[in-house]
Amino acid sequence: DPARVEEADLVDFAQDPPALTADAKIPENLVAAGLKRDQCRGVLALTNDDQANLAVAMAVRLLHPAIPVLARAMSRETAANMASFGTDHIINPFAKFGDYLALAIASPGSYRLLSWLTGLPGTTLEPETAPPRGHWVVCGYGRFGREVVQAFRAHDMDVTIVEQGGTEAPTLREAGVERSVGIVAGTDDDITNLSIAVTARELNPQIFTILRQNLQANRELFSAYRADIVMVSPEIIADECLA
Repeated sequence: DPARVEEADLVDFAQDPPALTADAKIPENLVAAGLKRDQCRGVLALTNDDQANLAVAMAVRLLHPAIPVLARAMSRETAANMASFGTDHIINPFAKFGDYLALAIASPGSYRLLSWLTGLPGTTLEPETAPPRGHWVVCGYGRFGREVVQAFRAHDMDVTIVEQGGTEAPTLREAGVERSVGIVAGTDDDITNLSIAVTARELNPQIFTILRQNLQANRELFSAYRADIVMVSPEIIADECLA
């Protein structure tokens, strides 16, 4: 993405990272980027295209099998495919968040410690945040929503799923938001998620909120809302790579 490369030029990194604007699915481009050089210590396949990441992981295994490859996979099917030929680290941010959520429910202290240890350098130890047990409303039942529901049901928690139209008060009331302990706004649209959360808090001021943030550009909006937990895929992926 040429625009992202231009953005990288403006960031104050400790070193200027070399950049190549090219299709990563084409093996020749990986070789041009230095894949076969002795100095190449590893490859991160972190595009937003599962097939591109799969192609990169496969190319590394065939062209330079001695080095590790860390690959992002947004579906369990792609992750299984990557695992079948020995990809070293496969990061599915939705599945990873589901694991984190299950841990936060079962052992809030362990989740707090894990978040601190795998965070960026300088990360502070945040106050303990335990999702309460009881009835939850989950808005958006795509790949992210399914992982969240699975985590809740693994702990025998009651869940009402709202697939569409969850931004309006009548829909949330029908889903039981006024008697719920928490709500998950997990669609693939940030404004929709914020609208769901704002409406839910108006109907139930004590409700525990989990928000999915899709775009980094909306960070200020999500910070202003002050949700109990915010799920940001790029941050989960970065933390996992560094860990």
